[in-house]
Amino acid sequence: FIHLKYFLLLLFPFVMNSDYGYQVIPYQSFSDAGTWIGGFLLLALLVAALWALRKKSWFTFPLWFALLTLLLVDNVFFNIGTTMGERLVYHTSLGTSILLVAGLHEGMKRLQLSSWAGLPILLLPLLIYYGYATLHRNPDWKNNFTLTMADVQTHPTSATLNGNAFSLLAERSESPRFRQEAPLWLDSAIRYGRKALAMHPKFTTVYKNMGIIMQNKYGPDSAEVYWIKFIEYAGGDPDIPE
Repeated sequence: FIHLKYFLLLLFPFVMNSDYGYQVIPYQSFSDAGTWIGGFLLLALLVAALWALRKKSWFTFPLWFALLTLLLVDNVFFNIGTTMGERLVYHTSLGTSILLVAGLHEGMKRLQLSSWAGLPILLLPLLIYYGYATLHRNPDWKNNFTLTMADVQTHPTSATLNGNAFSLLAERSESPRFRQEAPLWLDSAIRYGRKALAMHPKFTTVYKNMGIIMQNKYGPDSAEVYWIKFIEYAGGDPDIPE
């Protein structure tokens, strides 16, 4: 299923995300269509690469380049410590781009069309499409805050993104620069914190920070439940009052 997501992102890079951790990718089994589609696509890519190698086709380099760079990061042969990441298929995108452009050129040759005149016309929509996708996404990467807040909107099921949004908003509420908006930032932080805990009931850092926020805003009685959970899951902390 992750292979299928990679294939779709390489061709349609519009709904991007900086985190593909817990709950972003739903659990898949062999009864799910996405598992089989992704498996067949990967197998088809391998068969095409072997065919190109045997025929000594120009397809050999981009196909093998895309396939081998993908297999380095897809957890089939190596456990890389994460499920998925768009940055991980940066090299794979080179093979994909070569296949896309050279494939158009080869198709025009087979149709006996003038590639010099027709290829730029065919490439223009692609340049507009991918250029817009790039310009649309780039502002999100201005800093950690803009990236997290953009991605938690498009991928609200990510426990990590909700936990990060909670921490960043809580930090912003304490900044003198945002003194006027501090109550709004803090209320938003609490909402994201509670959402992160609902998704991941053992999110220890969120329990600790929620306890600190509740202590400062409402008093120790409101903080107690969060600190008890933190001590239970993390084994205690010297910063937590007795």
